[in-house]
Amino acid sequence: MLVFYFILFTLVNGFLLDSQQSNGGQSLPPNQYMTLSKFFEEEKRLQQKMENLQQYNTLLRHDVDNSFVLLTTQLQHKLDLLDTKLAVIEKNNATNQDILELVEKNKALEQSFNDLKNENAMLQTKYNEMENEFQLYKNNTKHLDELHTGLYNDIRTNCSILGRESAVL
Repeated sequence: MLVFYFILFTLVNGFLLDSQQSNGGQSLPPNQYMTLSKFFEEEKRLQQKMENLQQYNTLLRHDVDNSFVLLTTQLQHKLDLLDTKLAVIEKNNATNQDILELVEKNKALEQSFNDLKNENAMLQTKYNEMENEFQLYKNNTKHLDELHTGLYNDIRTNCSILGRESAVL
């Protein structure tokens, strides 16, 4: 069927335009013909326009693909940067957690130190009390020793006097 129309168009050398159609509100004059050369010229122009649009579409698609690749690369770079920053933040969080644990241990050690300090102060007070008591015992012992030595000397003196008196008698 298509071959029939093609053979017919080559023999006729033109088309009869539809007189019923209006062109911008104006109707075409009756029996107006379009020559095949004009038709092929218009078809060629439209074909050229289609090819130009296809080239433009291909270029546009290529540009969009390049833009997409560029944006994807930039986005990947940003995501990698965010991952790096997140890793640093997580490391800092781990470090901060370690620091918090060390602070807690330090508080516990300070509490133990203060407890030991208080215990040491109590022991120091007891030691001082015992030292004072020991000094008191030492002083009492010295005083008793002096009394003992004095009594011993008095007894000796009295014995020597009694011994001389008994020898005299």
